Amino acid sequence: MRNIRHRIENISYVRIKLLPHECIAAADEKCPACKEACERQKSLYEHIKDQACKIETQTTITKYIEVVQQSTIRKLSQSFDAEVM
Repeated sequence: MRNIRHRIENISYVRIKLLPHECIAAADEKCPACKEACERQKSLYEHIKDQACKIETQTTITKYIEVVQQSTIRKLSQSFDAEVM
């Protein structure tokens, strides 16, 4: 059981790290949530394109995406643990 859990976590980790940009939920098309996230990110980048704080804002957006990815991985792991018990 531990080996199965480890494999599921590894697969989940790799796939979650690809989101939202590499989401291909159905036939090379992003799921609605990933599509919306990419559109928001693109909109934010366009909004700050000529701003003095461009680099800092881009860094903040990237860090936010990483935090959401880690949170999702942690929630999935906790859900899996709850199911096993």
